[in-house]
Amino acid sequence: MPTPEPPGESRSENPAERWLSVVLDEPLLWPLGLVAMAHVVVFVAPVMLLAFRDLRPAALAAMAMLVLGSVGLIHAAIRRGRAGRVEVLAGVCWLLSGGAAFAASRLNLF
Repeated sequence: MPTPEPPGESRSENPAERWLSVVLDEPLLWPLGLVAMAHVVVFVAPVMLLAFRDLRPAALAAMAMLVLGSVGLIHAAIRRGRAGRVEVLAGVCWLLSGGAAFAASRLNLF
């Protein structure tokens, strides 16, 4: 029989994964997770457009910080030897943001 985990400890060493596991493991909180992910996409897509299309310095700095954060996630996943939920969700957010930025640019919405 597995021993219960002490309070405050989790199987994952990644604090972001411990926090997200609460939302991902409870089906009643999935709408909250989707809304949070949509907010990330709505924030990152205009930053992508301003950084890559208009070459605005502040947007370039924001993109650099976002990319460095994602590289940090990837580096941590490589050290652990597996991609966790956080890395997968970050990749999905990047893909959705890129798609939203592309669509907004093509449809002249932004």
